[in-house]
Amino acid sequence: MGYNTLFVVPQNMLTQEIEGIAVTLNKFFSIPVHKGDELPYYDHSDFDAIIFDEIYMANPYIQNKIYKFKMNNPNKIVIGAGDVKQLPSIQSVSNTQPADVYMDRCLNITFKHNIFLKICKRVGDEDRVRLNEIYDDLWVRMMPIRGWIMKHFKLTNDVMNSDHNIAYTNMRCQAVSNEIRKRLGKTEKYEIGEVMICRLYRHAEEGKFNVNIRWKIIGKKWNSNSSVYLYKIQDIKDDDDVRTVDEYVLNNHFRYAYCATCHSRQGASISGNITIHEWDKDYLVSREWIWCAMTRARDLNKVYFFKNDKCNEEMERGLVIEYFKNKIEGYKHQDRKGKREIDEENYIDLKWCVDNFKNGCGKCGVRFDFDKFNGKMSSNFTAQRLENSIGHTKDNCVSWCRYCNCSAS
Repeated sequence: MGYNTLFVVPQNMLTQEIEGIAVTLNKFFSIPVHKGDELPYYDHSDFDAIIFDEIYMANPYIQNKIYKFKMNNPNKIVIGAGDVKQLPSIQSVSNTQPADVYMDRCLNITFKHNIFLKICKRVGDEDRVRLNEIYDDLWVRMMPIRGWIMKHFKLTNDVMNSDHNIAYTNMRCQAVSNEIRKRLGKTEKYEIGEVMICRLYRHAEEGKFNVNIRWKIIGKKWNSNSSVYLYKIQDIKDDDDVRTVDEYVLNNHFRYAYCATCHSRQGASISGNITIHEWDKDYLVSREWIWCAMTRARDLNKVYFFKNDKCNEEMERGLVIEYFKNKIEGYKHQDRKGKREIDEENYIDLKWCVDNFKNGCGKCGVRFDFDKFNGKMSSNFTAQRLENSIGHTKDNCVSWCRYCNCSAS
């Protein structure tokens, strides 16, 4: 309609999905995510219309800022768009009212007019009739989720069934990505052309890396000075944003983009096949999560739910192997930083880690184990060096638990 429009969205991945200009809520309101950071004032003076998309994901603190912004900018068109049946804010909304009721009341205060859209924008005419029945079964008749899936959708046991995989935990995203890379025959840890998602915020010399921004690997070279590979990566939306990072940064701050969480995909529209994982984890997923994952599709015939117990077990085993490989690379990074010689032939390897993991801590005898926290795998297993001036070689290391390692003099 000729208006210069800005989209303000809850998370970074959605800024890359929108064709126009888009920023996150934090950037728009100059709210730093990490303590000590400072965000400059965002100049919105050139925009006629501000659209706060996926507004139900905004917590009450942000909702109040939206209200004040609207009151202070009466000459701008301010719109809030969202779906109460999708994922809510990750922060607590209210301890006295249902979250959807409270959020609707907040929006009624902020916005004078309400438009309730009954026709789904993503799917075609035939799917719209089908979608109404799917909606009624899930939200009106409150069918059990398992029965609802069996009635309306197809199961798949093939992890390669879809280019778009959605999971609940970051750990499952990593497992699916590793399995897909194995099936694709990728032998190098990172290959040119692959897309990576930043999963851990980083602010360093090469610039700021925000969570959920996707980057494509466009170059690779060996750095003989630091004995690591350097990778050239490019923002998938901004061709001019090209940076160089080493393998250690990719290991610790990025993961493969073959699978993403539903929280990071909210707001996206997907034309190809979608495979939804972890739907059977009743203790994790909610009706809102299932509904949000399913409604990313432009074609309901292309929605699949993954069911393969054997593959699940193999992917979990692959995560353990990947964990040990990354741990070994981390020790090599420590040794290079400490200017300790890397003896490749005698360096601790995957077999050494697995064999010693079975034995328990060599000092206190505690059993080694894996844990999952915020979708990330961790373990109390460490390789403790006997002589600090020597690197992590097999003859200089014993397997100790993290507590014994950290308390060693």
